[in-house]
Amino acid sequence: MTVVVGASASGLTAAIVAARRGEKIVVLEAGGKAARKIYASGNGRCNIGNSAISLERYHSRDMEVLAKILASCDRAQLRSYLNSLGIVTQEEAEGKLFPMSRQASSVVEALLFEAARAGVEILYRRKVVDIEKGAGGRYILHCESGERFEAPRLLLCSGSPAAPGLGGDSGILAIVGERFGHEVLKPLPSLSALRSASRYCRMASGVKLPAKVTLLCDSLVETERRGDILFTDYGISGLAILDISRSLSLAMEEGRSCSLKIDLLPDYERQKLESILLKRIERERGMPLSLWLNSILHSRLVPVIMAEAGVKLESEAQLKRRDIARIVYAVKNLSLPIEGTRAFKYAETACGGVSLREIDPRNMESRLSAGLFFAGEILDVDGDRGGFNLHFAWCSGIRAGMGISRPS
Repeated sequence: MTVVVGASASGLTAAIVAARRGEKIVVLEAGGKAARKIYASGNGRCNIGNSAISLERYHSRDMEVLAKILASCDRAQLRSYLNSLGIVTQEEAEGKLFPMSRQASSVVEALLFEAARAGVEILYRRKVVDIEKGAGGRYILHCESGERFEAPRLLLCSGSPAAPGLGGDSGILAIVGERFGHEVLKPLPSLSALRSASRYCRMASGVKLPAKVTLLCDSLVETERRGDILFTDYGISGLAILDISRSLSLAMEEGRSCSLKIDLLPDYERQKLESILLKRIERERGMPLSLWLNSILHSRLVPVIMAEAGVKLESEAQLKRRDIARIVYAVKNLSLPIEGTRAFKYAETACGGVSLREIDPRNMESRLSAGLFFAGEILDVDGDRGGFNLHFAWCSGIRAGMGISRPS
């Protein structure tokens, strides 16, 4: 018998794989519903994976171990597993894979149906608060309800602290470090919007546009991304922001000061944009400067750029070449100080977790405690947005399911 902690994507996958091979599986789920993060994936459409899996789309302190885990589950093997559940996928932009239904609920229902068919027992509202290793190497789990469970094998798929409203929790991570001596890298928010006290964010709140975003840490370029950004009352969000949030979390954990440099019109070089604006000036027309700029920028961005450029003119008739240069520089280099991420509450995932160097990539078993296995988000692995995190959940779940089971 094996106890699996967490009815997550990785936990349910491991349970199904193991039960199909004849293993008796009991899943302990802290909440009242399984796979809550799957429901939220892809805005409810379930970005189930990605067709362009590569090591470069993942992050871990132990990339060599991660490479072995990913290599053990290629796209064909994953497709075969999903097909066995009755899930058919379709590919969208950037290689993103979705179920044909475009409903996350259909994926969860397929998992739960197959788990029940394979004989997996799922017990809800069983939050594990302590784990110990008893006589004969059996694992003893203590639940908040007062119940106790014992098994010779234990698989932990309880996730990270990200998105606590969807079941994110760090309790098991603490137990793993204290009870079993595993190194646990401090979890930090990733794939998160960012907080900024800049008045520019409030002035432009609700404006969404494609941009190039450069993350500066202690005034040095850390990374940059292109994609949509969204100004909000609390700061800034959007795909480009999610993409750099991991780097920002790590930098701020080191005590570095961070800011963003935003190019609002990345498809235009500075000289080209200056030329376009200079040719638009009709001094006799005397168009108000805010309206004149509104032809290239959203109306809520115009006062932001005017303030950033330090231009206080009223009309296009007053513009000089140096004013155009200052306006273009502000458009291409809008500066925002950053206070941090929106914390785990709003993060899609976390970086950090149980160190991979203490995990056997062949079966996801602990190298420190026989019979203890790990899969999914609890590990020090996080992927880029676009289905890479769910791919790792399926992949590590399949490996762990084979590891905890005996052939039927």
